[in-house]
Amino acid sequence: MAQISYDVDATTVILGGRILSDFIAGTTVQITFPNPDTSRFNGSGGSVSVAKRTDAKVSELEFHILRGSADDVWLSTLQGSGEVNLLNASVSTLYKLDGKAKTETFTFTGGSITDQPQFTFANTDHNAEMTYKLQFRDFNRSI
Repeated sequence: MAQISYDVDATTVILGGRILSDFIAGTTVQITFPNPDTSRFNGSGGSVSVAKRTDAKVSELEFHILRGSADDVWLSTLQGSGEVNLLNASVSTLYKLDGKAKTETFTFTGGSITDQPQFTFANTDHNAEMTYKLQFRDFNRSI
């Protein structure tokens, strides 16, 4: 399973047309690709059959936001609406290549919140974080 982690300070997440901004400082936005691109069947005599998987472009997005923030309220309202809300998203991050600023963007389609958000309480500043997980049917990467 491949995974990419981006620092929230250099990343923009747009979910369902909304720019998310209430991230917990020092956390990451994680993109995971749970399925391999191909399936293999090894036959007798050294033969092999390789096929592209129909679920190869399934992806998962995970991020941490401040409990009770505007983004948390919006996501909670979506999740508690009683309907499945299909969402599109994009995750863009800045990086440098040979001293030049570059942008990498993942665009996701056919997504939904897959799990109840996980709640973590911080003893040091008494803030709490909510971890949201979404799964998408398809993605495209542009650099």
